[in-house]
Amino acid sequence: MARLLLPGNWKHIAPKVGLNKIIPSDFEGRLYNSANIKSAGVPSILAHPYVFTKALTMAPPNPQAMQQFTSLVRALFLGIVDVNPIDLAIGNRLTKLLQSFEPRMNHFYILKWKNMTVGGIYPDCLAFPGAKFVVSSEYEAQSSPVGPHPEPDYSGITFQNLEKEIEKRISLYSPDLVKALFARWIQEIIAILALPPGDGMPVWLQRLLDVSNTEWNTTLVAPNGSLDDFTSVSNTVQLRHNRGITSIPLRKITQNIFCERIVQFANGDIPDIPVKSQHLRLINIAATTYMREGSNVRYSIQLKGWPGPIQWSPIQAIDGDQGSILLWPNFKADGWNVNYVFFAPSTIFSGLRPKLRLMNADFTLIKELSEREGCRTNVPVEYVEVLLQGEPAGVFVDNRKRIGRGQTNITISLDFGTTHTSIGVKDDNTGEYQLFNFEDMTHDILGMDYFHSDDIEITRVRRGSFWFPPASFDDALTALPSELVFKTKELLLAGDHVLNKPLKNFRLPHPKIEQDRLHEIIVANFKWSAPEPYTREQLTKSYLKIVLHMALAVLRRNYLCTNVSIVPTYPLAFGRKRFKEYREILVGPNGDGGIFAEIFEETGINLSLAIVNTNTGLQELVAESYAAKAFWSPAPGTAELVVDIGGETTDIALWVNGNEFVDSFQYGANRYLQYLARHFRTYPPGVTDLNERMIALQKKMRESGIGGVLNIYPPAQKVTAQQAIDRFFQGLFEYLYRLLSASGAKKVHLYPAGNGWRLIEGYVPPSDNIPNYVNNWFDGKGISFSVSLPKDSDYKGLVCKGARRIADGGWYIHPDLTTPVKTILGGDIQVSGVTKKWNDMAPTGPLGTPPLGFDVTSFIKSLPFSSSVNIDIATISGLLANHCQNATYLCPGGMLGLNKSIFAIFLEKIYPEYYL
Repeated sequence: MARLLLPGNWKHIAPKVGLNKIIPSDFEGRLYNSANIKSAGVPSILAHPYVFTKALTMAPPNPQAMQQFTSLVRALFLGIVDVNPIDLAIGNRLTKLLQSFEPRMNHFYILKWKNMTVGGIYPDCLAFPGAKFVVSSEYEAQSSPVGPHPEPDYSGITFQNLEKEIEKRISLYSPDLVKALFARWIQEIIAILALPPGDGMPVWLQRLLDVSNTEWNTTLVAPNGSLDDFTSVSNTVQLRHNRGITSIPLRKITQNIFCERIVQFANGDIPDIPVKSQHLRLINIAATTYMREGSNVRYSIQLKGWPGPIQWSPIQAIDGDQGSILLWPNFKADGWNVNYVFFAPSTIFSGLRPKLRLMNADFTLIKELSEREGCRTNVPVEYVEVLLQGEPAGVFVDNRKRIGRGQTNITISLDFGTTHTSIGVKDDNTGEYQLFNFEDMTHDILGMDYFHSDDIEITRVRRGSFWFPPASFDDALTALPSELVFKTKELLLAGDHVLNKPLKNFRLPHPKIEQDRLHEIIVANFKWSAPEPYTREQLTKSYLKIVLHMALAVLRRNYLCTNVSIVPTYPLAFGRKRFKEYREILVGPNGDGGIFAEIFEETGINLSLAIVNTNTGLQELVAESYAAKAFWSPAPGTAELVVDIGGETTDIALWVNGNEFVDSFQYGANRYLQYLARHFRTYPPGVTDLNERMIALQKKMRESGIGGVLNIYPPAQKVTAQQAIDRFFQGLFEYLYRLLSASGAKKVHLYPAGNGWRLIEGYVPPSDNIPNYVNNWFDGKGISFSVSLPKDSDYKGLVCKGARRIADGGWYIHPDLTTPVKTILGGDIQVSGVTKKWNDMAPTGPLGTPPLGFDVTSFIKSLPFSSSVNIDIATISGLLANHCQNATYLCPGGMLGLNKSIFAIFLEKIYPEYYL
């Protein structure tokens, strides 16, 4: 303000009018030249408003004065200039002088633009320019300012720059919107003044109407209340009218609803709405459209309550190159609330620091994502705002198809395996039981499918990305890796709270995942054990929720289902405790909770355990051993044998002469891979960490089978690895031989299940197929074999399909999990001095009071391969005896029994380390 207080820099070049003796009380209505003002010590801030008001009062108003008034008023309304009040109560020389002329004034206001004082506000003229502005041909500024502190030169280029800023801001706000709001503001002022009929309109109001009717003329009428949506009152100023001075709200546009820049992708896709997300409540989304006019874009936006559309064009469209905004699933439906989102921009975006804001139907922020980041929301995503360099760049409307609710009931099975997880379904057209297809349910809001392209960079990103595995394959997946991959090692070690943010902190891996130091961030085998700081329950729950969301999305879209009955499977090796733990993960302790209840809230699909016994109404999990044999009934004179070799367990079911034998123990194909990881350190090259080698071998096994695994080793090591395949099956087959011998079976029909059988494909020809290998091993042992291979060599799917069939058959009887297996001991042992024969049944009956003493020496000596190990029999026997102590169960009367076969304990605890 100090610069406006300099002595006046005016000289009078026209005939002098109204120059009289300077008397402060008579100052109003008089003009002064620079000399008189200077000699009287009167600041130009007092002289200039009056001079400017006179120029506006002329009929017609002075054109240059009107131009300057128009510019300042528009700059005020657009919020370009700052209004700085000077409190007249502070009592200095200036304020006393002002109040002597205007006793009713309590504030004086100066206007600043880019820290330059460009004018002020005065009761007679609302806005007046700084003293250096030319107001008419009769009054011009001196070429050189007078005084020690000259005012900046506001004329010429400064005014031009201000005009450019005004035009830019008008374009940014939309000319239609600005003009209509300005006219509404004038109506507000007229209502405040409440001028009676015939009462003259003050000159400043006349000039405001002139601006509205000329510069900002529009036929669009803003509705009542719209001022509060877009403008705020920066100050309340005092303006004169015929009845005195009245306080008038000084409005300025503070709510710029439009984005200054919008993003434009390589396929030409631009935002559906160029409005900042905080203002979407003002927009009629459905009525907003855009059209291209050459290289330009023009939006037509319908504001709620407004009589007509607002036209707006972006100042700049930022070319964003390639990118995908991925949503899962690719539909919207009533009750379906869970959404997964992933942002996959190309590297060209990186310099712009792209982010996404996800919003629901009420425009409430759900999550904010950075590039290459994903998340799960439990609220439907309806709008996605793109931010570049921290600024809004447009909103994309979720254009996924909405599907109906439907009333379909579907039954599926769920086989949560150690290495893979599958779902079984029934084809209603063919009646066949088959594996469920995890389809790609990805929807790209941008429609360019950048994430699915063959580009080398995005292919690599896809395999290591936090998105769904099916999105990376041409065909649907029938099995998903039973693994979780965390974003960083630190997150893996952070604790269970990170499990609340799937796709952000962890995800299911791509089956052919490519990522550095994968062993540090991957968790596998959590069906059986969990690394600190997690529990099996926490990891299993987090994993299965994603799996079921993926499956239910397909069922909801393709079949409009609302009820899904599930037959989960489990290995009998779980035992009672772990079975209860797994069951409660699914349905809670009372059968009405768990993840089934949580998923209902998230998807609107009611989940329940399927009825597996129609006579009793039993709703229960099904043992894998029983599921694997669901397709066959014992043929007269032939023993039926199902052997399911998974990654971690082997399940056996044998039916012979009306008798049933069932066993389950932790001995699976992973034991063979662990042998390779321990003994061969050449793969991956330079890797010393055993866990890292194991993970690499599992990945290789998924990609190219056992043949691909063996081919990574030099010839000598490959031969040794093939010999280890033989030893892997030798231990298992010795147990099967004893079981078949004890049962009296002579003719056996084998149904191999589980991917562990595929290890045989890596053996030496011609024994590199299951029938040949089995018959060669049992040749000369008095037992003949026939083998039924699963359709399409689907060894893994047999259990899953069988479980689904059980739901149709309704015959399942759940085993007593206190003693879940029914088999033979498999070897002679002594328990507290009592001899138990190899063909005695296991679990045993009461063997004695604790502690039991086990002598398993005879069993170890009976094994045909004991002589091949470099450890004495006594040591092996002692180790096995100790493990037997942990395999007892409490019988009635406080006695203990052995809850599994001695051979199963041997295969679990001893054989992999000392014999394999």
